[in-house]
Amino acid sequence: MLERSPLKSFGNRAGKMRWKLLVFLATFAACAWGYLRLFDEPPKPVVYSTPPNRNTRPDVAYVGDKACAGCHAEIAESYSHHPMAHSMTTPENVLPGASGEVLAFEDGLSYWIERRDGRVFHQERKTDSAGETVEKTEREVRYVVGSGTRDFAFLVERDGDLFLSPLSWDNREKEWDLALGYRKHNRHFDQRITADCLFCHANRVEKSAEGKPIQFTGMSIGCERCHGPGGLHAKAPEVATGGEATIVNPAKLKPVALRENVCEQCHVQSNLRVENARQSSFDYRPGLPLEKFLHIIPERFGVTRQFRIVGHVQQMRKSRCYNASNKELGCISCHDPHKVPAASERVAFYRKKCLECHADRGCKLAADVRLKQSPADDCTSCHMPKLPPSNIGHTAVTDHTIPRMP
Repeated sequence: MLERSPLKSFGNRAGKMRWKLLVFLATFAACAWGYLRLFDEPPKPVVYSTPPNRNTRPDVAYVGDKACAGCHAEIAESYSHHPMAHSMTTPENVLPGASGEVLAFEDGLSYWIERRDGRVFHQERKTDSAGETVEKTEREVRYVVGSGTRDFAFLVERDGDLFLSPLSWDNREKEWDLALGYRKHNRHFDQRITADCLFCHANRVEKSAEGKPIQFTGMSIGCERCHGPGGLHAKAPEVATGGEATIVNPAKLKPVALRENVCEQCHVQSNLRVENARQSSFDYRPGLPLEKFLHIIPERFGVTRQFRIVGHVQQMRKSRCYNASNKELGCISCHDPHKVPAASERVAFYRKKCLECHADRGCKLAADVRLKQSPADDCTSCHMPKLPPSNIGHTAVTDHTIPRMP
């Protein structure tokens, strides 16, 4: 009887293992390719010329909102009422709800608000079956995140680091709730806040080293976040050497992609944001191509209306309006970044925006039918309806695909 050579047997096994590995890698590659195809195709690369704005250079200093308001008082006053101007603040400016117990659960976990000497504290208490408190954790609230258009989130500090409070405030329903995602996985007071978390809420965040406290300048989103640093402009506002401006006006940026990048640094919903090795999103300045600092893989665009809750940018790019405009329709085509219309002015404001393109084509519905559906003659009630919330807590998002309805 012949015995099998151990070496040959090992060689056969190794060969089979290699084949299995190759099959696995091929299958994985195919699945990965298919998965990526689920996402919106990213925009085609744009050819950029040398930026005409001198303040895109890294040596130009920031000067702060007060310096801007010195010459632009009317715009500063208008912007002070914009939600972006209230994206982050301190608790003494926002005191929603009352003190005392605000949330309680059957497992004995409860949450409390206390105010002492002008300071705000959040507490988490654990009680036993007899109702006696067996554990209590208290943290002082240092910052409030959110404009109040929808929710407020609260940041607490421990040993120089920031953490998310388990409590959030729904400013429309006027009620307390757990922070987004905490009903499924309660992290208590241990959800660390990073510089990336505050990138779109604080005015100007610096990329901090691992283990170092977050550094940021200014609370809410300010002038220079969209117009770039104002050091040159504040010194010589009228200087424009060789066509180079000292400040960025996003509305005048060309190609259009540069204009949209200013908004997209925060308003693109994504599954993945990959920063470049040498320059990160924290180095971006308005007027420069965002893709040089950050690569964004957008969220999958849902195939049914119920799941179209992704970034407004992705929605807009699917719209007929965007594609019929030679892809020049953008955020500021409809939104004034310095002012939000009052509730009494909203319908007329946005109707006027629609008619800038659609004045020669009236609504296909007869006037009596249209006014019966919308007595205020609101274009957006049919063409940009509110969608039910899906992946965003406490929200109903306007459909920016601008569908034809009914």
